[in-house]
Order: sequence, then structure tokens, then C-alpha cells
Amino acid sequence: MGMAAAARRSRLAGLLLLASRANPKPLSSSYFCSSSGPAPPARARVPEDDLLWRRLLRLRFRPPRGDAAAAVERWARDRGRLSQPELRGAIAQLRRMRRYEHALEILSWMDSCNSLELSSWDHSVRLDLIAKAHGTSEAEKYYKKLQSTAAKRAASFPLLHCYVAERNVQKAETFMAELQSCGLPIDPHSFNEMMKLYIATYEYEKVFSVIDLMKRNNIPRNVVSYNLWMNACAEVSGIASVQSV
Repeated sequence: MGMAAAARRSRLAGLLLLASRANPKPLSSSYFCSSSGPAPPARARVPEDDLLWRRLLRLRFRPPRGDAAAAVERWARDRGRLSQPELRGAIAQLRRMRRYEHALEILSWMDSCNSLELSSWDHSVRLDLIAKAHGTSEAEKYYKKLQSTAAKRAASFPLLHCYVAERNVQKAETFMAELQSCGLPIDPHSFNEMMKLYIATYEYEKVFSVIDLMKRNNIPRNVVSYNLWMNACAEVSGIASVQSV
């Protein structure tokens, strides 16, 4: 069974390589069988609107493990090719429909393909899906396994968001300090998350500390930053103090 699965992944890895080229040509059905065997039947015509994510949505909400990966393989064989944009588009649609386990299974399948390397976006999405499907502790484990700086940087925001959603000030502050000590770039979105956390936990004075830190490190403030800053000013000193922002 393991050898058969490996063989399928190897064949589909070839599909991915061809699909990544400009104007890839659909593969003939003979690609999926031995050249010494009998000629295979012609592949059935697939409707153009039979998108991958639509086929995946036909699966049961909580299917047996492996159903989503098997559906991807069937779709690839029907089409004769498979591209990374199609896979990522399907993952994005599944996230919107809260089909987190299905989306996770596709990412795991992509990770198992030797010809595919997950992008920073993939790692960020995967951590977010793990958190939604299995909780923050599992997301933390995944983050610690990441090797590249780009992957850690991309995955840091969804992990920080987990702490903010849980209103876990201690973990959020510790994590931000780790990011800074490791030299990982921190953008305005991460600081905005911290300000949201402090407002949610009524620690308005800490919002001003975040603004000061952004100023000292030349972190640009965006519209969300100013809105959060003004909210904190209004809570601490009244509406009139907002004019000083």
C-alpha cells in the first residue's frame, strides 16, 4: 500500500513539474501506465467548470483521512495535469468554507511531493489551519519545526493572532520578544495585534508603549494603528485627548 501511494505521488510530481512550465500541455493517458502494456482507454472529457475546490466540497464534512488527497489525485488524472495555483486556490476556498481538515490534508499531500517546496504563504496558512483544527498548542509545535527565516516570519503572525484571540497577554508578549531577539522583521500588523490585545484586556497604557516602540524602531503606523491609538487615548483621557494623536 505504501509503495502504491509513493508511486502515485511520483507520477503526480511529474504533473506538477509540467504544469509549472509556460503553457503546459495536457498529458496523454499513457503517462499513467506502463508503455509495454495495452493501450489505455481514452480519458473522459472533463467539464471546464469542474474546478478542484468544487469537487472537494462534495466530500463529507468529516471524511476518513486520505479522502481529500485521493480526490486531488483523481482530479489530476482526469485533467492530465495539476498546478500549484490550482491547489492553493482550492485550499483558499476550503478555508473560506471552514473545511480546515480538507485543506490541511492537501497541504500535507503537497509537502509529501518531492518536486514541491512549500512557500512561506503555505506555511502561514498551514499553521493557521492547524490552530483552527487542532488548537494553539499544535500550532506552536509546527512553528518550532520550521527551519527557514522566511517561513518563520510568515507563520509568526497567525501564531501571534492565536494568542491575541485567546487574550493570552503573557504568551503574546513573550512571543514578540522572541521575534525581536531572533532578528525576525516585525511589521505594523504584529504591533496592531498587540494593541488589540491590550485594548481587549483593558491595559490601555500598554498601547502607548507599543506606539513608542514603533516610533523608536521606525515601524510605519497604518490606519488601524492610529484607530487603536485613538481608542486608547479616549479610554484613558477622554475624547479631547484624541486630537493629540
